[in-house]
Amino acid sequence: MCIDDFAKKKKHSYGTIFINADTNKIINIIDSREADDVTSELKKYPNLKIVSRDGSLTYGKAITNYNQNISQVTDRFHLLKNLTERCCNIITSTIIGRISVPIKEATLNELADYLLSNKKERVLKVKEKYKKGISKIEIAAMYNIGLQTVNRYIQIKEEDIKNNVKTVREIEHIKAINKTMKRCNKVRELFNQGKSIDQIEIETSFSKISIKEYLKDDFSPTNEHYGQKKEGIMPKFRDEIMKLYLSGKNSKEISLFIKEKGYSITPDAIRAFIIKEKRINKDLNISLLCSDVVDANTIKKLFFYENENEKIIPQFQLDSVKEQYPIIDKILAIHKSFKSILFGKDSKKLDEWISSVEKNNIVQLMPFIKTINSDLMAVKNAIDMKVNNGLAEGKVNLLKTIKRIMYGKASFTTLKTKLLMHEYSFSIN
Repeated sequence: MCIDDFAKKKKHSYGTIFINADTNKIINIIDSREADDVTSELKKYPNLKIVSRDGSLTYGKAITNYNQNISQVTDRFHLLKNLTERCCNIITSTIIGRISVPIKEATLNELADYLLSNKKERVLKVKEKYKKGISKIEIAAMYNIGLQTVNRYIQIKEEDIKNNVKTVREIEHIKAINKTMKRCNKVRELFNQGKSIDQIEIETSFSKISIKEYLKDDFSPTNEHYGQKKEGIMPKFRDEIMKLYLSGKNSKEISLFIKEKGYSITPDAIRAFIIKEKRINKDLNISLLCSDVVDANTIKKLFFYENENEKIIPQFQLDSVKEQYPIIDKILAIHKSFKSILFGKDSKKLDEWISSVEKNNIVQLMPFIKTINSDLMAVKNAIDMKVNNGLAEGKVNLLKTIKRIMYGKASFTTLKTKLLMHEYSFSIN
């Protein structure tokens, strides 16, 4: 048999539903969930051997009062749900804001390497990533290029690729990325120290808008307009300008040379262009070192999903989180081992698990351990037996549907009659 409670009027009055686990049919409902009333109902079934219930100790007491030899089985879903909620609360209280972790394998450093490469090297990099099984969308995001560009690069044959030299604009773009990431890392470091946005604004002189952008999980240092500007006049004459400059010509003489080509450029513009080129050449060897961030929600996902192929978080970043917060390593291990025991059909390991949790002395988990110890036999039966309370949950949903159709205008007797009639003969309408 499966038993569960349901609300006649939420937070005010409740009833109990009884289901035959062999026939999957509702046997009866009563308008109480008190232990004595439930015991009286159970006495109508003298051949009862197994009862599945939720973690309610009231129902446990009612079943024991009726017959101590009946095997009680608590619900596995609620056991895992309660432990998961407590583990998530620990993660939330442990990780305030975001955790700084080593940067992902292919982020800004790899992006910088891509931008500083010529076209042949770029195409080969895209092809290599695609061969490793990385999706086209991920490659596009990794290198900040369009999906059409990725498709085109993948289709190009290696012998057809031309060796193009890197452009001035691309190298200047890397310079801008480096500067932006230094600002971003500074803001994130201060935020991780617990400082507010107002305090960060005062300390860094950055605007609040910029600070909020830097703290976003999906922040990108790449300017959205990069590569969309019209090419100016001077890049077309870059080689000529630099040769004249290196041969000793001043900016006024270079300006006259460009004017003979049909373009009007001031000596000041020539001077600024040369200074910029010199700075670019000096900054080519800049190392773009930065870090990534992980928040509490990312860690919480590990309680619900397997980190298969490191889709949730790369392993080296998870190791960094565990190193910074050892309690997270313990919590993840405790949750994983309990889940393994619960679905591994080996209740003998439960006592060892309880002892290990008590040794760790994690205060937030002690109420859960106390609950298990108070209902230990029912928990062990839940591990060893296939019986579960899912059937009762489904029937309660059916009861709620019928109750809502009635709009609460009918009595409990009418609700009971309509439910049992539906169960054995008619539809709910």
